[in-house]
Amino acid sequence: KIPVHSDLIELAEKNDSKAVDLMIRWAYSGHNKSLTTELVAKKVISSRELSKTLAVDFSSCNNCRINNDDIKKLNLPVLIITSDNDKMIPSTSSAKLHELIAQSSFEIIKDAGHMLILEEFSRVGNLIKPFLTKN
Repeated sequence: KIPVHSDLIELAEKNDSKAVDLMIRWAYSGHNKSLTTELVAKKVISSRELSKTLAVDFSSCNNCRINNDDIKKLNLPVLIITSDNDKMIPSTSSAKLHELIAQSSFEIIKDAGHMLILEEFSRVGNLIKPFLTKN
C-alpha cells in the first residue's frame, strides 16, 4: 500500500485548491530557495480539475495493494532513490522495497522532498548515470 493522507484525498475530491497547497508544502523540502519548480508544479496542477486528476491519483495510490511475493521475484537491477524529507512517501517505505528486491541499490538524497527529481535533478542524475552505465 502507498498510503496518502486522507486530507489530501478529501480536499482534491472537493476540487479545493488547498489540496494543491498542501501537496506542494509536503512535496518540497523547503531548503531550495528557488521557487521556480514549486511555482511550475503548482501552476500545472492547479490548471486541472482536481477531482479528475489529483483525487484519482491519490485514491489509486491509497488503494494500491502491492504483493511482496511478486516484488521479491524481480530479477533485474533496480535503483531506488528517495529523500530524507519526503513527507508523502517516507524513506522507510522505500527502504522496505529495497529489502524485498535482491538486486536493488538504495540511495537517500539529503535535504530533498518528494519532488526530488525537480529539487535535486543534478544529484539524481549523478546517481542514475553510473547505475545505467553499470547495468
